[in-house]
Amino acid sequence: MDAECDTEANIATFVSNYLATNDYFKVKLFVVDTLLTPSNEDAISKIIEKSIFLAFSDTMGTVGTIDMAEYELKTDQSLLPFSTYKSEKGTYIEDFATNAVSLTSTKYINLGVYRSTKSMTVTRTLGKIDAVLSYVGGLFSLIFTGIAFLFGSYSQYKYELYVAESTLTDKKGAR
Repeated sequence: MDAECDTEANIATFVSNYLATNDYFKVKLFVVDTLLTPSNEDAISKIIEKSIFLAFSDTMGTVGTIDMAEYELKTDQSLLPFSTYKSEKGTYIEDFATNAVSLTSTKYINLGVYRSTKSMTVTRTLGKIDAVLSYVGGLFSLIFTGIAFLFGSYSQYKYELYVAESTLTDKKGAR
């Protein structure tokens, strides 16, 4: 089923009849927006933005702007230390603003969608083998340093015993 708008005359009649019995008319827009969470493996999710309200009355109208910004998500998922980025591009709502204005015509709402001057680029790396090896190497280095410290203390103690024994004994081995 295709959605069809009513005629301008019928919409104007409905709005004027509604405003004659009510103080104001509120329009709630549901807009699909993009949510980026780079720390998750599935970084891009779609949400319904419900906070866009446009209200008007028989004397006041609303002017609104939606600024859409671009994003680029670059993901490197190869195991090798070489970079092979997969890029995903899209848009998200960067800003939304409304202002109340006094009516000069029957144009109750003026909503504009504009391209924002801002853009966002997220570069992320997942599952690199060199990062895992670096972690394992650091852990091994920490364990090796601990063992070396213990054996170093033991070796110093053995050396001190050797020096004491050789100093306190005569040439024949008698003490």
